[in-house]
Amino acid sequence: MAHEKTKSGSLLIKGGRVIDPAAKLDAPMDVLLRDGRVAEVAPPNKIRSSADKIFDARDLVVSPGFIDLHVHLREPGQSYKESIATGTAAAAAGGFTSVCCMPNTSPVVDSPEWVTWIQRPERGAVVNVFPIAAATHASKGAVITDFGALCLMSMTPPLSTSFSSGTLSTGVAPLTTCTGASTCVPECSTNIQR
Repeated sequence: MAHEKTKSGSLLIKGGRVIDPAAKLDAPMDVLLRDGRVAEVAPPNKIRSSADKIFDARDLVVSPGFIDLHVHLREPGQSYKESIATGTAAAAAGGFTSVCCMPNTSPVVDSPEWVTWIQRPERGAVVNVFPIAAATHASKGAVITDFGALCLMSMTPPLSTSFSSGTLSTGVAPLTTCTGASTCVPECSTNIQR
């Protein structure tokens, strides 16, 4: 997963169109973030709390971070095509805060050791990375991988993707590294799109 830092302070995202399917919300709203978590969502200009920073989100869409269930990060072994750092930077630029990477690398991701390697901080991921290991050793279809060990690695609390829950995954790229049609807000996995 992306290297997570403790987020402190507050950010008020003002006037964006908040789309949160889990909360059945699609309306202009203000969103107050405190210490990396959604503290309050209210109609424009109804949040009375102060914030360290204010982000004008008029004409933008604000949503929980997207999750891409099928990406090819090409590492290990093919970093000349794409690295975990460059692939996750592209994901963040598109509003994705979590990606699930396929095992068709060289060598094939088919063991707890390779899953751990992908998730190490030195890989430079700027979003959460959830490796999907191969079902068989080297993807050859002959010897099944150690599902027990791989399953134990994946036993983490589920991510919440709703503003209403007050909990969002952390680890989005800093604002300065995001480009394109998306703006990544570092205080939490919030997505702001044109």
